[in-house]
Amino acid sequence: MSNNVYNKSHQDVVVCAITPNVKQTTYSVLIDQKSLSNGNLPIKSRIKADKVMQIEKSLILKPFAKLKDEVFDGLISEIDKLIERKS
Repeated sequence: MSNNVYNKSHQDVVVCAITPNVKQTTYSVLIDQKSLSNGNLPIKSRIKADKVMQIEKSLILKPFAKLKDEVFDGLISEIDKLIERKS
């Protein structure tokens, strides 16, 4: 999820959890193979925008997929909803 500038200058990357549980939940985005610009996602899954974490790059064996821009924008929209200031 973190951008290339951040990724190149830090030892960690920022990611969101992904689950094979496709049940509709708040702050999540349903994804499947059509959601990817490259890579492989063998089963429908859900990105949990409310489960943001850092992972040390050395623990990542290899990237497995990249979201299409419009799907990534949907994920960012869910994160925006999560952190939106409410009066």
